[in-house]
Amino acid sequence: MLLSRRLVSLAVCGLAASLPACGGGAALLHPAHTLPLQRVSAGAGLAASFTLAESRSTEGAPGGQPGTPGAPVDELTALEGAAIESALSPGISPWLGARVGLGGSNEAGVTYTGRAVRMDGRHAFTDEALALSVGAGASAVLLESTDDPREGRTGDGLAPRSGELSYGFDVPVLVGWRSSGSVVEAWAGVRGGMEWLNAELALATAGATERAAARVDATRWFGGGVVGMALGLRPISLAVELDVAYQAVTADGAFPRSGAQPARRSTTITGLTLAPAGAIVGKF
Repeated sequence: MLLSRRLVSLAVCGLAASLPACGGGAALLHPAHTLPLQRVSAGAGLAASFTLAESRSTEGAPGGQPGTPGAPVDELTALEGAAIESALSPGISPWLGARVGLGGSNEAGVTYTGRAVRMDGRHAFTDEALALSVGAGASAVLLESTDDPREGRTGDGLAPRSGELSYGFDVPVLVGWRSSGSVVEAWAGVRGGMEWLNAELALATAGATERAAARVDATRWFGGGVVGMALGLRPISLAVELDVAYQAVTADGAFPRSGAQPARRSTTITGLTLAPAGAIVGKF
């Protein structure tokens, strides 16, 4: 048992150290059944997010002269790119999670996915083989721009606005089945939620030595289905999950103007996303 715990700890630390904090999916990676009182689980793995279909609508003329020297920046293009990168988060990320049983078929957990930290609680209605789980989660979104004005790159992401938090919530409902001894566990269900991003978008052009920042307010809502499975022998199991969701992001930007009121730009992006994930999980 001690050796198994050490192996899980090494796997968690190794994956956490080797993976970048980029985009990716916010997988649940837990079954419908809750943990018994004072039992804990911890896991590490990979999550990804891919956009299968996408449509955009915009308001405001493209282009414009932001408050930096150099050539004009296509503001709508920058806003669209930032909304896709920061809200839909295409790419691969680490997935780190831990959960604890609270008794009475209740459970709490925390998850780190590169772009967000999520805390949740849930209650399950269970028998030995079947379960129905209803939960709610709250997330702090970790915005991090990858702009580099020295290279003339813009629109790669939204940076956090000073003193303001980007956050969200979601509600998953799962049904699940497990075999004797929990060697095989399977779950499926629905999940929906919203996010509010309070951010700024750095603007720069080739040769610029300073950057201006557009004020951006974005809202993301999503809804879809989730299916997953775990296979293993205590205390170690391998969990895999697939999330499919319809997502809509509305972003409004106030772009600076020298000696004038900021110009308003708005974009709405909708799309279908596919988010596979997998992790090694230990239960103790």
